[in-house]
Amino acid sequence: MHSAPGQRRPARSGVPMIQPPQQIDDSYTRYVDPQYLGKGGFATVWLYRDDYKKQPYAIKIIAKAQLSRDSSVAKLHREIQLQSRCSHPNIVRYYHDMEDEQFHYLVLEYCKNGTLQQRIHRSQFRRLTSFEACTYLSGVIEAVLYLFEIHLLHRDLKPANVFLCDDRNIKLGDFGLAIDSLGPPSRSISGTPNYLAPEVLRRRGHSEHSEAWAIGCTLFCMLTGRPPFETPQLDCTYARIMKADYTWPQFDDGGPPIERSAMALVSGLLTIDPSSRVTVDGIRESLFYRINHQHPDERPPLTINCELEMPPAYQPSWPTPSPSPPSLNEPCYSPPEQQRIKVNGWDILRPTSQKWRPEKHSAQDSGVGSYPDLITPRPAWITRLQSYQNELTMIVQSHHRLVEIMPEAVLHVSRWVDYTNRQGFAFLLSDGSCSVNFCDGNYLALSPSSLIVRYGSDTFGESRTLSTYQAPPEIVEKARLAGEYRKYMMHNLAQAVDQGIWDRLGGPMSNQLPYVQDVWKSPTAVVFLLSNGAVQVNFMERHCKIIISPPTGYQPLMAVTVIEPNRAIRSYRVETRRPEPNAWRAMGPLIPLLAEMGPLMGDQLVRVRFPQPPASRAYPGLLNRIPRPLYA
Repeated sequence: MHSAPGQRRPARSGVPMIQPPQQIDDSYTRYVDPQYLGKGGFATVWLYRDDYKKQPYAIKIIAKAQLSRDSSVAKLHREIQLQSRCSHPNIVRYYHDMEDEQFHYLVLEYCKNGTLQQRIHRSQFRRLTSFEACTYLSGVIEAVLYLFEIHLLHRDLKPANVFLCDDRNIKLGDFGLAIDSLGPPSRSISGTPNYLAPEVLRRRGHSEHSEAWAIGCTLFCMLTGRPPFETPQLDCTYARIMKADYTWPQFDDGGPPIERSAMALVSGLLTIDPSSRVTVDGIRESLFYRINHQHPDERPPLTINCELEMPPAYQPSWPTPSPSPPSLNEPCYSPPEQQRIKVNGWDILRPTSQKWRPEKHSAQDSGVGSYPDLITPRPAWITRLQSYQNELTMIVQSHHRLVEIMPEAVLHVSRWVDYTNRQGFAFLLSDGSCSVNFCDGNYLALSPSSLIVRYGSDTFGESRTLSTYQAPPEIVEKARLAGEYRKYMMHNLAQAVDQGIWDRLGGPMSNQLPYVQDVWKSPTAVVFLLSNGAVQVNFMERHCKIIISPPTGYQPLMAVTVIEPNRAIRSYRVETRRPEPNAWRAMGPLIPLLAEMGPLMGDQLVRVRFPQPPASRAYPGLLNRIPRPLYA
């Protein structure tokens, strides 16, 4: 919400970019000079300046046209009502709200140092020291205990909702999911999956104990750089949460060690039985807190005034979202009994008395707070491709520069096979999932465990996620075909990256099954559009692959990943600064490849903008030229 201001950027899927008024007048003051900060749910957030006092404000703008249902309006009013009750130094201050014919406006305190999530991933070792983590933890505890006193539950505690101020003080924000604890009990599964407590998954509702669990996940994330239960697949994440199955990573990079007292505190917070769990107030009595906590007046000046590690001239040109939670259309379960099963090496829980069931929760359950998962629709892809094309032009013309970073194992198409003369076009992704675009216009993604499928009739439209135990027969048959394609590709086609490299780098974490939204072939390359917003180009003659990824919570800048012919990985981030005089030559053959990608983006943009009907959408760039199966 409060990241550094920059240029206007394309909206995430589901919410069009709001063009805000250049001036907002109310009875108090006049707000001018809007600069885009971020978005979530139905809202976009803009930095405005008070024209009289010159004070900055974060103004959340919600288009009335987006609040088409009465429930959406009620949730907005609930957020306003609950946050207006809060007055605490560790909570983002709510000033007032207003509206005109087009928009609702929420005027909030502006925290210029961004979020705790961004702080973690901009730190030198992508994790925090125990002292710094305890400093932020102290503020979170104060904020949450205050909410308990006024009978509120936040229900979405995570690093992305913790905002940083000048003096390292934190402020808790985003009350889109907050509820009154004295109100009617809610059994809905609300929040971000990586931070949900087991009892919430069992539909026993949120409580002060589930807030303590989320704080434990947040502390683990500060100390390691990732949430404790994060896996490539949502079903596996939920299974690990139900068992409190997490492990502490081993670091040998010279970064800050993880103290045993921290491990003990996290263990107490991540206890399955809520009645045995460490309480939020009890954190203060832990050895970790007593060793590392200092009153703000006792902290040395270096601690108070430490600057965030950001490139000196960096002005972000993309939103910096937190790692997006899955769409609330995900399958959920609340089984009283479970059976542990092992499928393809994945240890999961299968309900014995209640099977997985697809439940379509409204994505609006998050109000204007949390992000839905990225399912890039056609209009958003048009904007995204235009942005990629512009960035490539700026790099080639030496207006922007590439900075090599530690290799990133980004999601990419590892192997593919064209069987559109029979059933469809199949792709094996680097996370082990399989995606098939069928000739009838439908598509299906199959999880590595073969237990979950995601399917739809339009790769740029809505999708459904189901267990294979509950899917209709026609979907089960397509899942079987996808499994056969995956088996063939794994045994007969070469992988783009050595599995050892992928495992060592960790691979990206995603809460929804990814899939390939579109594929197109030029005489020299094959272009893939992935559902996470990335574009992959395979240069056939050079045997080189380039993946352009949008910013994420883990990589707040646009990234370029190169998979070389020897299957080595090189990663770069794009900065809006001119390169050094010799930097362009140091890039070697990469710059010509990026120059060649520009026209490819333009061709792909035409395909996305003017789609063909399903009957003729059988990838003409491939089928019309290659009548036989093509492998890669």
